[in-house]
Amino acid sequence: MNSWRILSRSLSRQLKLLWRPLAGELHATHSIDIKTKVLCSLNFFATGCYQTPIAKSNSINLSQPTVSRCIGEVVDALNHPSIFNRWIHMPESIQQINETVTGFYREFGVPGVIGAIDCTHVAIVPPAATQYDERSYVNRKLYHSINTQLVCII
Repeated sequence: MNSWRILSRSLSRQLKLLWRPLAGELHATHSIDIKTKVLCSLNFFATGCYQTPIAKSNSINLSQPTVSRCIGEVVDALNHPSIFNRWIHMPESIQQINETVTGFYREFGVPGVIGAIDCTHVAIVPPAATQYDERSYVNRKLYHSINTQLVCII
């Protein structure tokens, strides 16, 4: 059974609302609305697909370079301290570490855990063989990717 949780509409709307005040501060690509940028980027993050199929989908219909810029803008927004610090918190005291350990045990039945790490392969265009060893970017499923990690603390 797939344990992935789907990003809800309300959470994607909340992301758009959080980003709106930063849009002018971070980038100048104003011709595409924030909703399209966010949904395009979330599609990319969720699928790990190349940017071109996302760009050519019936629901988005953007060029690959535009998709790339949208993803960059959303990543910059997510990394902005006003958004990042609202959602990402690391335990800072023994009490917080103990609360996290208790939370993991209560939720998953695994003792002594303060965090989890997950990885996914994000598909990339093969690098130029003259610059890099192209074979280093081929994963076990035989396509080019970069391994991306995510750390989660409950």
